[in-house]
Amino acid sequence: MKYKALAKLSFILILTGILLFPHLIQADSLDVCINEIAWMGTEASSNDEWIEIYNRTDKNIDLTNYTLVAEDGSPEILLSDTIEAHSYFLLERSDDQTVSDIEADLIYTGSLGNTGEYLFLKDSNEVVVDRVNCAQGWFAGDNDGKISMERISPLRSGSDSLNWNTNNGIITNGLDADTTAIKGTPGQQNSVYQSISSLPASVPMPEKIGYICNYPNPFNPITKIYCNFSPDNTTRLLSMYIFNIQGQKVRTLLRGKQVKGNYAVTWDGLDDRGHDLPSGIYFLHLYNNHRIIATAKMLKLK
Repeated sequence: MKYKALAKLSFILILTGILLFPHLIQADSLDVCINEIAWMGTEASSNDEWIEIYNRTDKNIDLTNYTLVAEDGSPEILLSDTIEAHSYFLLERSDDQTVSDIEADLIYTGSLGNTGEYLFLKDSNEVVVDRVNCAQGWFAGDNDGKISMERISPLRSGSDSLNWNTNNGIITNGLDADTTAIKGTPGQQNSVYQSISSLPASVPMPEKIGYICNYPNPFNPITKIYCNFSPDNTTRLLSMYIFNIQGQKVRTLLRGKQVKGNYAVTWDGLDDRGHDLPSGIYFLHLYNNHRIIATAKMLKLK
């Protein structure tokens, strides 16, 4: 009877967990993820769409019978072959001339809608390992300039709009069918890639900052700075300053009581007096009640 009671209790706990915390059961693995999407095509042709998948693990992964499919059914791509550890897998639409100087890992058919798509990457058991929900419109990329949409971090959700940005126009790779430089980074690290800044070990209250980063980085002339502020009561005094490499404070971006949430601040590369600062390395410091809680390094180019 004791074993039956324990089995019944285990079943109730599992069922309760599924009902109350379904996101824990359905969490995407992100071992391989959708990393870059040229939904707008290239300057050579708007039909020359391409998609890049990234393996963030230390092991090779067999993609046989993996699928990349849009919610509306097009495209529906059956993958094959192996993606090596920390490598990129390039999918080119229709033929291998979409990115003319880089050999495609797979040729596919089916077009991406310019108004957005909801994409799923599924493993051979039909388990979703990554998803990008742009059903209401693409998070980034530029149709007029034929500039790709790049993922910022492979560790964060593909359906987080803050985890995508448009190629920065400085770091690019590949040529289109007319041998014009592609405004994207097929086959290499994204121009907007950022690792999420971790909280220094000396800070005793890690719940008060989720992340801080800027992108594009390097930038010219404007960059956006994002942070997640999670106080343990209603408000805190939050300050954001920029320092040059000599340690001089050159710009105040934010100062005042802030409520819990995500903050996005644009820096135009100017100092507090409105003067254009020279190219170089700058440091972003985030303070809570006059105490530094996170830093980030930025590179301004001209």
